[in-house]
Amino acid sequence: MTINNLKQRMMGDFVIDPRHDIVIYDIIVRDGFIPFTLLLGLILTVLIYSVRVVSGYDMFSMFHILYSSIFITLFYLYKFFPKQGLFRFTIFAMFIISLWISMISAEPGLNEYLIVLIFPVITYNLAGIKTGTIWNTVSGLFFLAAIAATYSGLIKTGYDVSNLVIAFLVYVFISIFSYYAELRHSSIEKLILRQLYYDNTSGLPNRKMLIEDIAHRIYPSLLILRIDNFHDINTFFGYTLGDDFLKFISKRINLFNSAIKVKAYNLTSGEFAFVPEINETGDNAVNKLKQIASDLTAHMSEEKYIHQETHIPLNPFVGIAPYFDGSDGLISQADIALHHAINKKLTFHVYNDDDKDRVRYIDNVNILSELNNALLNDRVIPYFQAIINNSNGKIDKYESLLRIIDSDGNPGLPGKYLEVARKTNLYHELTKIMIEKVFDYMENNTFSFSVNISAEDIYNPDFPPYLEEMMKSHPWCNKRIILELVESERFDNYGYVGEFIRRCRKIGYTFAIDDFGTGYSNFSHLTKLHIDYVKFDGSLIQKIDSDPVTRIIVKNIAALCRELNVKTIAEFVDNEFILNTVNEYGIDYSQGSFINSPSPSVIND
Repeated sequence: MTINNLKQRMMGDFVIDPRHDIVIYDIIVRDGFIPFTLLLGLILTVLIYSVRVVSGYDMFSMFHILYSSIFITLFYLYKFFPKQGLFRFTIFAMFIISLWISMISAEPGLNEYLIVLIFPVITYNLAGIKTGTIWNTVSGLFFLAAIAATYSGLIKTGYDVSNLVIAFLVYVFISIFSYYAELRHSSIEKLILRQLYYDNTSGLPNRKMLIEDIAHRIYPSLLILRIDNFHDINTFFGYTLGDDFLKFISKRINLFNSAIKVKAYNLTSGEFAFVPEINETGDNAVNKLKQIASDLTAHMSEEKYIHQETHIPLNPFVGIAPYFDGSDGLISQADIALHHAINKKLTFHVYNDDDKDRVRYIDNVNILSELNNALLNDRVIPYFQAIINNSNGKIDKYESLLRIIDSDGNPGLPGKYLEVARKTNLYHELTKIMIEKVFDYMENNTFSFSVNISAEDIYNPDFPPYLEEMMKSHPWCNKRIILELVESERFDNYGYVGEFIRRCRKIGYTFAIDDFGTGYSNFSHLTKLHIDYVKFDGSLIQKIDSDPVTRIIVKNIAALCRELNVKTIAEFVDNEFILNTVNEYGIDYSQGSFINSPSPSVIND
């Protein structure tokens, strides 16, 4: 076992096949070593001169003059004619020549021939394992032949044969050491490149290699495959099983046979890329891509993943990006096509410039840029709309409405910004900005204010402590802040939401449900959550003056809320008839354009 392990280590079998351009990388590293070697050789020559002078030896021998002249010439020539192969050969030849001339010198010397001992280190660094081994073998055989010639008297030398033999043995051991050191060095290079360009779990090339491969193709095209239930398997069965599932998918991909050769890559979260060998453009290329996508989805679907006794089908979707004018944006184009396929429940979709998904993607990028700019320049502000008490017609509260001020100073509605903010995790930041600005504004008036919060805010574990800290630092807001729950249909964990409400109510907050009356879940909120206010959905209030059925619905919901001791608010009160009707139905508060429009300050501020 020990011998086999040693053999594997010596042969480098423990390293997986590296990145395909390891040779290019190796040449760049080793060629940078050539001028360094030349400089060291020149320094070594100068040092030998110095030692010979100090020791009383002749420093102007023909050998040393020739030796130093060659090194100086090579050093300067390399700057103008960097032919790596020629310089390697010249350096190797110089070692052998210097060994020969040193050994045949009849006069006593300083054992300059021992310079051959650094030869293995130099050759392996310059040429790598294979070429370095050849040169070291040639040099060793030459050294051995020179020793034999000296022993037989064919050449005259001032050195003992025993000294030469010892030097040769040292040379052999240094060669073995240098070989193993270079093997380990090159193995580490390969391992690093493997980790850089390959996914460890699937064994497939990663996104970095994909980007480089696309850049080197003349007519690149791309397919992105997503296994749509990959995330669900990770969530429900755990990431250990998820890794096993990923290996299963990778195995299926490796078994995929296509009439056109394709190279597969692992991207992330159940997404895989495929670059086909298509060296043409136009309709013919698109048809080939469609055929690959059709074959690929059929192949991935035909075998289920089995966990214990559970058979899990693969749900594949493919986005296709043909070659247009270049490789720029190819991955994003395939990704847009993939999302279109998933949204429309298509097996695959081919990207084109008219895709609504592309237009939406570009719009989202622009909106996100506007939103980030607004956040950076403090152009996110609250506008306030009055809420009157229907019993006396006086303003009792204000709803705080988010507005984004554009670069021209005009306020914009938040709808498009909120959709993008939710996708980029900026939504919660917007909520906090609104809360902080409203709390500060409330110091100089006595009104109550409502602030919208969503499921994203409530499920954020940092949000309850934040609300508690805000109330502690703004004591004048106690019992005056109404947290208005928007998009309440997304509250799927009543226990968590109920605990959130109870916790916040203890520190001075009250609660309202927005858009009440348009879904069955709204009525579940009344029984499961202890709410202080309900706000009728605007679509119901707006129809009061024209739809008898809507009037009946609103009237009965108002009566139900009175029985439950829950206050009611009618928004979108846009005319006098609606105001009179909601008063008639016993709704407690009214809000709408008939009363006043949102503005950056409250009335009589």
